[in-house]
Amino acid sequence: MLEKELRAELKAGKLRRAYLLCGEEDYLKRSARAQIRAAVLTDESFSSFNHTLLSAKDTPPEELETPLQGVPFFSERLLVEYRDVENSLFREGKADALAALLARDELFDTSVLLLYAEADALDLSRRGKLEETLQKKFGDRLTVVRCDPPAPAELVRWVIRHLAHGGVSASQETARLLVERCGSGMDALAGETDKLCCYVLAAGRTELTTADLDAASQKPPEAEAFAMSNAILSGNTEDALSALATAKWEKQKPTAVLAGITGSFADMLTVKTLAAEGRSESEIASLSGIKPYRVSLLLRGASRTDSDTLERCLSLCIETDGRLKSGSSGFLPLETLLCRIAALRRGEPV
Repeated sequence: MLEKELRAELKAGKLRRAYLLCGEEDYLKRSARAQIRAAVLTDESFSSFNHTLLSAKDTPPEELETPLQGVPFFSERLLVEYRDVENSLFREGKADALAALLARDELFDTSVLLLYAEADALDLSRRGKLEETLQKKFGDRLTVVRCDPPAPAELVRWVIRHLAHGGVSASQETARLLVERCGSGMDALAGETDKLCCYVLAAGRTELTTADLDAASQKPPEAEAFAMSNAILSGNTEDALSALATAKWEKQKPTAVLAGITGSFADMLTVKTLAAEGRSESEIASLSGIKPYRVSLLLRGASRTDSDTLERCLSLCIETDGRLKSGSSGFLPLETLLCRIAALRRGEPV
């Protein structure tokens, strides 16, 4: 089940006995936790009596029996939250104890169990296999709620809704540019949209514009590096040098800026190669480990040139890295690199 499916179920008044919240997007996990908590603990004035928080690090699953047997205090249900869930919980021994606990219907007449796994706590590289294992072991007694990064189009719609909640409207194109600028991390996007709402409303307006993005939003380092690399491939040398000047003004290290540019070119080459093999965007993300939304951006950037040019760009980056590490200081080697890549893009000898 996805987080949005959980939301629909809870809105319809359906509560299950036990949930496992897992996935890479912590923002959605916190949202799902808050929704379950609100559905179970309907009266906040008594929530401290009806909410038990335990850690899987120091509480074995069999010890969950006692809190699950508790009697709700002026409430229909109580919530037992089990944090710090890791792979070890679903191996033999602990998994058997948890399965035996979940099979006891009487424990869940008035209780709900919530298992919470941090982003890197479970091995989700073979998600289908993990979910198949959990289904065999626990059946429908444990509901897995996957909190994964939204698809690009869905993320854009979320940004528009988030802005609207703050009293500001935005076109789909402006929202898309904000996502491109800030990346697909929902925590970062939530912070940026909140800040932009304040900025726009303080100016006496209610609509976000692209000019507002330039004035008030901040790009993460990887977005800056991608923008610089993409500008060069598009032939916008002036924009690339302007971005480099900003990095210099912000006193970023030349080696760090170069690492970002090199990584962007390497990622572009990777996605372009996999796309040429007929791989879908989701397959490319899975095989490369690159975030799904970034795959879309990289494919768009890589479409502006061929693989040979990207390989040559990487070679020039490696040469520049050697110059920086052999004593060349400052941003001059990077400025030279951008101009050489621009010349290469125009078909001139470098």
